[in-house]
Amino acid sequence: CTDLREIRILLRVLSRQVGSRTRAKGFAGKSVFIKLKYSDFKTVTRSELSSSALDNGGDICKIALKLLSRTDAGKRPVRLVGVGIGQLVPAGMPDFEQMELPFFRQLKQLKMEK
Repeated sequence: CTDLREIRILLRVLSRQVGSRTRAKGFAGKSVFIKLKYSDFKTVTRSELSSSALDNGGDICKIALKLLSRTDAGKRPVRLVGVGIGQLVPAGMPDFEQMELPFFRQLKQLKMEK
């Protein structure tokens, strides 16, 4: 398929399914990815990390469509389209911030003083 409109419609449908299945299992994902296989069987994957965990098909779809724009879809025939999420966390879990250990903070200060 070289029709971008059809591929976008398919991404919307797949994103809703991913969101629905994820919610049903009580999870959300922090990364969204798409996978395309072209007619010559070359496979490409594009992914993006979200600032918050997602389980809504609409939110997943927005990112998936943005990722689609970073492929050759529409220019090259596509034979397979996939959407998924990764870095799963339990739904409703607050977003966590990576904290530094005091040792690393001291090391950074020493490096800045030099």
